[in-house]
Amino acid sequence: MLARAIFPDESGMLMEAMFGEVETLAYVIDSECRVVYFNKKMEVAFPHLETGMLCYQALRGEPASCPDCPLILDHASKSRVYNQRIRSWIETEVSDIDWPGSGACHI
Repeated sequence: MLARAIFPDESGMLMEAMFGEVETLAYVIDSECRVVYFNKKMEVAFPHLETGMLCYQALRGEPASCPDCPLILDHASKSRVYNQRIRSWIETEVSDIDWPGSGACHI
């Protein structure tokens, strides 16, 4: 069973409408690297993913923050990271976002 973010208000439903159907993998993490939201593409690529999981453990199987984490590096630009868990290079782009119920986050 997958745990998905449930939005109790209109702003949350707007966020789901904006990011839920995009044609790319998208997820939101809070300041502690916990997943607060992920879209349907992420659900397919990472069927074990649940909200509340630490992104580096859930997405890459790392015991601590990834050394090539886009949040540590210059997240104002795109970067490429290799994900051993899915054996693929992934192009990443990070933006800051105020997520309903979670405050300052990254998408």
